[in-house]
Amino acid sequence: MKKSRLLAPLRSSGKARRQILTVLGVIAVFALSWASYREFQVFLREAGGSAESDGVPAAVDPEEAGTRGEERYDSHAMMRDVEEDGGDGDDEGDYYGAENVDGRVEQGGSGGSSNVSKGTLEASNDMDPPPKDVNDKVGRKTIRDTEQETVEQKQSDSWSPPGPFSDVAFTIMEHTDYWGDAIVWGNTNLVNSAEECSRACAMHTPTSPKDPPCNLWVFCGDEALCRSSDTYGQCWLKHLAHPDAARPASEGPSVGWTSGIALSKKSKLVEQGPEHAVEDRSYHVIISAQGVATHWQSRIHYYWYLKVRKQCREQALKDGTTCDMGGFTRLLHDDTPDDLMDEIPTFVAKTLPKEHPNHGYIVLNRPYAFLQWVQKATIKEKYVLMGEPDHIWLKPMANPMEGDSAAAFPFFYIEPTTDQHIAITERFVGKLETMDQKLRLYPIGSSPTIMTMDDLKRVVPIWYDLSLKVHEDDEAVEKWGWIQEMYAFTLAMYSAGVHPVSLLPDLMAQPPWDWDTSRYTLLHYTYGLDYTLAGVFTPGVVGEWHWDKRDFPGPIPRNMQGPPEGTQNDLTKELIKRLNEATSAIPMWDVYAKTLRVTPEMSSWTQAFGDDAGSH
Repeated sequence: MKKSRLLAPLRSSGKARRQILTVLGVIAVFALSWASYREFQVFLREAGGSAESDGVPAAVDPEEAGTRGEERYDSHAMMRDVEEDGGDGDDEGDYYGAENVDGRVEQGGSGGSSNVSKGTLEASNDMDPPPKDVNDKVGRKTIRDTEQETVEQKQSDSWSPPGPFSDVAFTIMEHTDYWGDAIVWGNTNLVNSAEECSRACAMHTPTSPKDPPCNLWVFCGDEALCRSSDTYGQCWLKHLAHPDAARPASEGPSVGWTSGIALSKKSKLVEQGPEHAVEDRSYHVIISAQGVATHWQSRIHYYWYLKVRKQCREQALKDGTTCDMGGFTRLLHDDTPDDLMDEIPTFVAKTLPKEHPNHGYIVLNRPYAFLQWVQKATIKEKYVLMGEPDHIWLKPMANPMEGDSAAAFPFFYIEPTTDQHIAITERFVGKLETMDQKLRLYPIGSSPTIMTMDDLKRVVPIWYDLSLKVHEDDEAVEKWGWIQEMYAFTLAMYSAGVHPVSLLPDLMAQPPWDWDTSRYTLLHYTYGLDYTLAGVFTPGVVGEWHWDKRDFPGPIPRNMQGPPEGTQNDLTKELIKRLNEATSAIPMWDVYAKTLRVTPEMSSWTQAFGDDAGSH
């Protein structure tokens, strides 16, 4: 279909255009919902999970079965959170702010593929697409009823059986099931114990370099739960491309499965503390932004970064160590300076040249903005952490990299080497002949990701080039939709030879699907939050208590009401608490909310956080 035909209906009269768009919207929602449902059924048949063909996991009661269905690792049931940036213009990229001051990057988001075609996308201030029904699939954890008690997982490295992979120690989790690509199906592989199943996984030998090794097994050994579903003794041998990025498909007292997963030692974050080395590992933080929504989000992000960094530096001074949290940059790809120049160190980038139209996909401006930044900016830090405006810092973080190897938050819906995506991937990176090649394509986007500035300078030109090529590939746009630029980033990392990449699931929380405030460094508020007045979570249904950033194209109000008292999710409570603190601490927020303008006297608050914070 020609682009001109795609755009023709949008050139009709205002009334006709609205009618057409309404009809198309209804059709699109129905199509996406049906596609997600059909892909879910195909996934059950092909994924090799320990579920029966009807989609209900073995030994799971009906209530938990519904929960598990919602939480499937299904890439197409997600909508991308490409939020924040975009931009457009064509000014010189100028750096506003003190030299070597602060910086970091944006992107990522939590969303999955949606079927969008070039010519039908419309620009908006907030690049998160309209959220799909939450029941389709969101988050990285199994959803539990708010009443369900958290189950303590029994974990041990009690055995490491001999065989081809005898050096792998499995982390054992009872009452837990994982999805994965089936290597040996459990209904034809009955064993007597978890130890025997673990040994079988460790002893499994791939028949060719293209075949995956076994790095995950699940065994149904709870007699009461497993016999009732005819799965007792089943031992499934599986493969996960990146085990560190995985979350259980199902867990809890009614799950009869025990899982063993081979995790690397690089998946844990280190909170900045006394034991941290004196070596300079400081990182520059950069967020990219454009539009009204990211304007207020950037101010709140910067507030929390400065406050947490101050805590980090004070603790380091007390302990005689160092704090890794360095300078900060807002990468504004909106062509011209705005009213935050006196508040946040900012680099203004040009938007895409006219010969590269973005067809409304304004996220395409991001790689081009980064290209200008790495070519012109000078920072004192060796390392760069890329983030987004809608991130809130929860606690200080030491540089999580292993030496100079990159580290990133994993997104389960980035799947460049699965059967449905590998042909597209190979068009851009060449033939993937071995399993090792496939494993070097990581399930990541550009944010949150941390790497050396030297590596970033190698990756960004390729990222920019691949973003344009992917955007001109009709099949890639259809399959990867709003997350096409994330795919381009991971393809660029592969093409630039940036390897290995440590995957850090605890780098970022995304409520309501995560709830533990102690685990995470960043809080990403990309999903809507809905609860009854009794505090019961209502996924997919607008709650009596509701909060969603999409409801606030302009600044949020001060003193927002928190979730109901009975709400179990601590991260939801923490989000509202931290938003309220920032809007109370930043002067004249009420005036800002009315005028949508920041004057110099509104920006003086940054001085309380240190001499280099917000200096110009």
